[in-house]
Amino acid sequence: MSVKELLEPILEQGIRHTNYFEGRLLTGEDLRDQQKADREHDRRLGRAIGSGIIEGLEVSLDDGHDGSDGTPPIVTVTKGLAINPAGEIIGLPNQDVKVALSKSLKVVDFSEPDFYNCAGPPGNQHLPNGAGVYILVMSPTAGFKERAPKSGLGDNGVVKGCGSRYVQEGVQFRLVEFDPLSMNSYSNETRDMLTDELLNKVTPVQRADEANVSKLKNVLAHVFFGTEQKMLMRAQGLSMATMSPVKKQITAFDYLFEQELIRECDICLAVLYWTMEGVIFLDNWSVRRIVANNEGYGVNVPGNIIFDRDESVAVYMQFQNHIYDLMKKSPAPHLIQAQDYFYFLPPAGILPLISAGYVGYAVNDFFHGMIKHEPVYVEESQLGCLFDLSFKYPVKYVKDDVLIWLYYGQENNRLNESGELPQQRFVVFTTGHMPYFASPRYDLSRWSYSNYISGLLGPEGL
Repeated sequence: MSVKELLEPILEQGIRHTNYFEGRLLTGEDLRDQQKADREHDRRLGRAIGSGIIEGLEVSLDDGHDGSDGTPPIVTVTKGLAINPAGEIIGLPNQDVKVALSKSLKVVDFSEPDFYNCAGPPGNQHLPNGAGVYILVMSPTAGFKERAPKSGLGDNGVVKGCGSRYVQEGVQFRLVEFDPLSMNSYSNETRDMLTDELLNKVTPVQRADEANVSKLKNVLAHVFFGTEQKMLMRAQGLSMATMSPVKKQITAFDYLFEQELIRECDICLAVLYWTMEGVIFLDNWSVRRIVANNEGYGVNVPGNIIFDRDESVAVYMQFQNHIYDLMKKSPAPHLIQAQDYFYFLPPAGILPLISAGYVGYAVNDFFHGMIKHEPVYVEESQLGCLFDLSFKYPVKYVKDDVLIWLYYGQENNRLNESGELPQQRFVVFTTGHMPYFASPRYDLSRWSYSNYISGLLGPEGL
């Protein structure tokens, strides 16, 4: 490495622009070079903003096309935009698209510009076969459109051929097979559960097994969140700043990048569990991330790990989508117990409750066997701060002995009592590591909703 002097221009790592001057003979290559420079400027801006989904790009299974009848499953991807880790803006800006998921990969043969060398499936693409976990990935691509006449300098303006008029940018989708058991970042208990029960290749989880389908969905999400590895790091007093590059492979994303199954040009949209029964479930927020520059949001302190706001938001959103999806599909959600259906809980969440005219969960049943505080009232105006603060706290094992705070919303209950249009009640739960949010404060809460004395409930409640 050469030593540079102060004020000596360092140009080797800069962006090269075409220099225009009077009388210069411009060629197609000169203009393409300028296009490359402009694209590199855009990529650097995109990387500064941070990768993730800007809006839309939500994936859902089409009704009646989940593959259970042997036909290809069909998913709808809503219109939207994202920034991939390379800093490129990609997406479907105008309208939704439907994508057929096939167990055989047909490579479309078309000419693409050479600067889109990141597009296209890798050569070692694994195709879905039998029961397995797959990630729906979106990548940028481009193709030539329409034709334009061309002539040379010595042709006196006479057309001597044609070339492509436009380079049109777009996207393409592919499935990436992911074997969670190929990673080592689990506790022995979790690995045994995945191997023997949830991801057993001989007897895969069946669609009718509501509890294990839910638990598999929950565990897979936290494989992508790197939950257990981060718990281990906290226990060992490690921080991201002190870890070696090898040890930084703590989430499924890290593993997939290391194996080159996904690349910096890719955006992951959803996780699917696909068996011979068809697609058993599809989960967006396991891999969906909001736009965030992790270095900007990160807090590196000794003995702690970096807090990624985009990942913390994903933990919350994944649970909320999971809990509402389970509520709609279960014949009796009020009988569901968290210990049977979940392995992890977010540091804070909202549980819709069964009430007159509404399907929902029952507080004592859902938190059965868990150490919890009796539900107390809190002003809804505090919930924004509560959830924002929760993003700094760790995920909770369902079976650990950490206390759970439970809160009813005051306004949520007042509407029901006043005889106005009924609405569904809810309870907010948080890990006991978070501060207590229901301390009485005069002139801020109704007298009948103040909390004066509260006690702990045992595992079975009162």
